[in-house]
Amino acid sequence: MTTPDRTDEPSTASTRLSTRAALVVLASLVCAAVVAALALWAGRHPAEAALGGLFALGGAFKFLDSLIS
Repeated sequence: MTTPDRTDEPSTASTRLSTRAALVVLASLVCAAVVAALALWAGRHPAEAALGGLFALGGAFKFLDSLIS
């Protein structure tokens, strides 16, 4: 009885997230973190800084997605 050979490298069909999508998500998260940090540094309430970061995350994702495509 033989078992099929298995490789450690995932096939391209089973990749969960493309490189482009990962880049867009990561860059958007960085932009959101920068906006939230700047808002905190400016003396805003932490909830306001988090809300600003969330708005920046959405805007940056939309912008970077259209920029890269």
